[in-house]
Amino acid sequence: MEETGRALGALARLAHQGQREADAGGLCRLYLSAIVRDLDYPAGFVALVNRARGTVEGQASLNFSDELVQYFVQSITDQSALRMEVTLGGRPVRFEASTDESGLPLSPRALLLDAGLGAALALPLFSASDDVRCCRAQPPDDSREAFGPACLSCYRYPVEGLLIVAGRAGDVVDLDPLTLRPFADQLGAGLAKLQAMDRMRASLEALEGERDWLLAVVENVPDPVLLTDTSNTILLENQKARELFAMSDDDSEGRKQACSLNNFLLSVTLSAYSLADRPQPRELTLVDPIEGRDLLYEIASHRARSPRTGEVGVVSVLRNVTDLKLATEELRSSFERVQELDLQARKERQRLNLVIQNVPDPVIVTDVNNDVLLMNERAERLFSTAAGPGALAGTSASRRHYEANDARFTSFLSQMRIEAGATKSVELELADPESGELLSMAVTSGEIEDERGEVNAVISILHDLTEVRELERRQLRDQLFESEKLAATGRLAASIAHEINNPLEAIKNALYLLSRTSQGNPEDRRFLEIANAETQRVSNIIQEMLGFYRPSLTPVGVDVKGLLEDVLVLLDKQLRQHAIIVQRDFKAALPAVLGHVDQLKQVFLNLILNGQDAMPRGGDLRIRTTAAREKDGAGQPRPVVRVAFTDSGSGISPEHLPHVFEPFFSTKGGKGTGLGLWVSLGIVQAHSGDIAVKSKTGQGTTFVVTLPAAAQA
Repeated sequence: MEETGRALGALARLAHQGQREADAGGLCRLYLSAIVRDLDYPAGFVALVNRARGTVEGQASLNFSDELVQYFVQSITDQSALRMEVTLGGRPVRFEASTDESGLPLSPRALLLDAGLGAALALPLFSASDDVRCCRAQPPDDSREAFGPACLSCYRYPVEGLLIVAGRAGDVVDLDPLTLRPFADQLGAGLAKLQAMDRMRASLEALEGERDWLLAVVENVPDPVLLTDTSNTILLENQKARELFAMSDDDSEGRKQACSLNNFLLSVTLSAYSLADRPQPRELTLVDPIEGRDLLYEIASHRARSPRTGEVGVVSVLRNVTDLKLATEELRSSFERVQELDLQARKERQRLNLVIQNVPDPVIVTDVNNDVLLMNERAERLFSTAAGPGALAGTSASRRHYEANDARFTSFLSQMRIEAGATKSVELELADPESGELLSMAVTSGEIEDERGEVNAVISILHDLTEVRELERRQLRDQLFESEKLAATGRLAASIAHEINNPLEAIKNALYLLSRTSQGNPEDRRFLEIANAETQRVSNIIQEMLGFYRPSLTPVGVDVKGLLEDVLVLLDKQLRQHAIIVQRDFKAALPAVLGHVDQLKQVFLNLILNGQDAMPRGGDLRIRTTAAREKDGAGQPRPVVRVAFTDSGSGISPEHLPHVFEPFFSTKGGKGTGLGLWVSLGIVQAHSGDIAVKSKTGQGTTFVVTLPAAAQA
């Protein structure tokens, strides 16, 4: 009874003192000290085992040698019979050092004997009748925690552990397990409580960490986030939300009013959200508490339930779409402006098309690849098979004309892109697809550049020079005819004056001699003087007439080849219309001749037109230039330029050939004046040159103009 009283007293003291222990090792040492001190056991050992891994997670000993402690730890780790019977079997095991009944190897028994210990008793920290499982949760078999999950209400753990108490030889009896059992149970409960407190503390720290992370995440969300209850009262909010809805006594009145208005607007929106069957994100207009301007937010709300209390709340995320709305409005405004500009561009294009269609000349707009972008009807008549209903678009001849016109025009555009210059003018020979008539078109093309200076189009305007060339030809022919008549009249007058001047000079001489030898009366002498004076006056008039006929212009160096090209360009269409093919046989380098350009042009025009008239059904006209040397009137050699005009006409009969240079002689049957060759011969002779003619009936005619070179002219 005395031992029982001491045990109960020790248990009571341990229960009271164990409340102050916060460390498992200290609690174990407290119980071991009480057992040794109050129950007179010489030594004790406590081991805490991780059931999942089978390892000793904690230990405490009193009066046990290090060798014995190491042995017991190794026995528990190696799944020895001691652990199997005590910790897993849940029943105490007694063994002695002097016998082999305990199954202990000889070395531990020697260790016990060396320590002066004769017997020992191993007890589980929980009796076999106790439920080692938690009253609420079954720990997983693969738990890697030290003692598995705990029940915080009863502090019970599925703890594996054993208490070994050693006594001296013969001191451990059957009553000892009953005495030590309450100590083991109370120690196990205390350890479970400490472990539960540690686990609860760790769980709370983990929860606090998770809460801190969650709050940090919510605080760092760039959009306002808030939690409200069923009455729309804000329970939680991040910093962005506090800037809109939270206010303090230190805030200005303006901010307080703005926050109050924002809370009211939020409450109205959340109330509408709670009434909706299928809540959708909606717009919410708030007031900026600092600047006072309107802020447009898109609010997305979702219902949430507290897992602890079951209370229902609403989580709302507000996204600032003010800038997005402004951008949308600007985009809409820009789109409207684009539509308006597009309408204006269409009107301008229609106006441009109307202008282009009413231009009297063909107009073509092409891109940089020479593809047609735009052309008016007059251009389509030349380049497009979609000409008017009267066009011969279906005939092979018209198609050939279209293709030829397109090829010439495209070649011109390609050449323009190669050569430098933004504008280029040229004269092209096109064909009328309807009639096949050749058209001389003056083409002026200019590049169209954008604001960066890049060429994106070429506009070409074609002007029909056919009528202009015909008018020029008629004017030239009329001028030539008039000049021939004037020249003929002048030469006739000069010839008459020359013929009159010869007998007049004889009369002057006779009167002079008569006045010198006459000895008559003074009256007769006065009459002789009057006759002499009047005769001199008539002579002066005749000299003036001769001086008026002779050209007074200063001669210049004339490029014969260039002058011939100009004349052929002038007569090009007329020659083509008469089916005359001009063959140019021009010497590459010719010396210049000294003369008058207009007069020599008149000579060349006369000879070419005479060749045309000699070939009414068409033919070949060959123009050949050569440089040669011949003797002048004094027998001295001089360089000359010869221009030969050879036609394939019917030729001139032998009886007419000697008279071709006579004035008013013509073989054209009244169609000519008969002055052209006579005037031409006079012009060439005035240039110190000559004209020769060779002809045979049926074999054509050749006129050769010989002009002295500029150094000899």
